[in-house]
Amino acid sequence: MRLSLSNNRGWVIIRTVFFSLFYLYLWLVVKPHLIYYGCGEITNFPVFYKGWAFFNEVVPHPGGPIKYLSDFLSQLLYYSWAGALVLTVHALLICVFTGYYLKKIGITRPRIISIIPAFLLLITYNGYTYHFTTALALLAALVFACIYVRISLKDKVLNVLLFLFLAIVLYLNWQVVAPVSKEFNPQPFVVEKGEGVQEIAQKLKEEGLIKNEKFFQIFGYFSIL
Repeated sequence: MRLSLSNNRGWVIIRTVFFSLFYLYLWLVVKPHLIYYGCGEITNFPVFYKGWAFFNEVVPHPGGPIKYLSDFLSQLLYYSWAGALVLTVHALLICVFTGYYLKKIGITRPRIISIIPAFLLLITYNGYTYHFTTALALLAALVFACIYVRISLKDKVLNVLLFLFLAIVLYLNWQVVAPVSKEFNPQPFVVEKGEGVQEIAQKLKEEGLIKNEKFFQIFGYFSIL
């Protein structure tokens, strides 16, 4: 028992030191405000507007809550100290939920495995690229995975239903971070008066602006309702 408490205390100290250094490196070396300004290279940095208009435009869409939160938090990169704090807390949460999930599936050693995602994120930030929305979606996926292993039911039917529910939620979240193309190339699109959801979906698919017209139609019908 004492050995277990000692190991836990040691791991807490290691993780505290690691993420303290993680924060200082981001703040003083990487300087997140350089990611905010893009350095002339980042073309996918999001904008964020106050008010209900932007909220209603973003949140109702598949993955909207993730994107809205990501867009808001990304603005804090304007201040290097605040941006470093956001990125560090995000990396810490991924570490915590990764460790919890590994523990639940029986992988308890070595604990350092749970810190690997933080190292990968640090490499990404050090390269001055913007993938925070994707990283936030990864955190959401980890949270749902932990929920699944936490409340996994003995009844096989309920277990399958729970899995399907979480899979659908994750799929909807993924839609916002799965671009049709990696290139940033805005395309004009005109909706003619009187066109329905089916016609719009078909045109978007033909012009290569969406991946799945059926999914767009389903979402369109729910939005109308």
